[in-house]
Formats: sequence, C-alpha cells, structure tokens
Amino acid sequence: MSRAYRLLAVPFFLALTIVPAQPASHRMEKSLDRLEPVTRMMEICGIKAGEELRRERAYKAVNRVVVDAIEAPEIDNNVVAGTGGAFRHKGHWYQLQFECTLTEDQRSAVSVDFVVGDEIPEAQWEDYGLWK
Repeated sequence: MSRAYRLLAVPFFLALTIVPAQPASHRMEKSLDRLEPVTRMMEICGIKAGEELRRERAYKAVNRVVVDAIEAPEIDNNVVAGTGGAFRHKGHWYQLQFECTLTEDQRSAVSVDFVVGDEIPEAQWEDYGLWK
C-alpha cells in the first residue's frame, strides 16, 4: 500500500479504532461496506487486534493499531497475517506481528493472535506513517 493511500486512510481508521470488531451500529457497517474488500479486512483486523491487546494487562492503554505500518500484511482467503503492524500504547509505538481470521463473509473478525515486538524509535515514525 502506498504511503499516500495510507495517509488518506488514517482519518477513517481513527474513527474505527473505538468500534468493536463486530460493528455494532448499522452506520458503521455501512461505512465498512463502502471500503474495497482488502481495506475492509485490514480495518476489521486492526479493530480486533486493538481489542485483544487492551485485554492484556500490560497494554490497557492501546489507542491505535496500524496493521500495515511497516509492511503490508498477506491475505489468504479469510486470513490476514503480517509482521509489519504497529500499535500505540501510552504515546509509544510498538511492532506487531499478527494473524487475524475473519468470518466467511469477511465482515467481522473471529480471532486474532499476536506477538508484540520492540518499540519503534520516534525517529522512524515518519518513515512508517506513524504519528504522536
């Protein structure tokens, strides 16, 4: 995904970060339906990853997840997996490796497994399209 496209998707992604992985509102479902399928899958997985990270005691304050920050994930049928994601916790960004499984209709996430990586130095944030 190009950097320009990712920057355009940021405002929409920010709106999605507080929404459950299974969109509760009809309005949110309509918003997701307007996205092309690959982008929708990545957004849903980002939401689910944020929910799962916040369940961990150490990451209760996660407020952003970008599944394609460092590199684009791979998509195989209903599975989105990558080693180049990132999440923000208490003003710091961390690398994220994940595997997200979606429902057959690709409208919600069934599960997400993840491994937290190293902190991403602030000097690299701009390279990855990350922000404060």
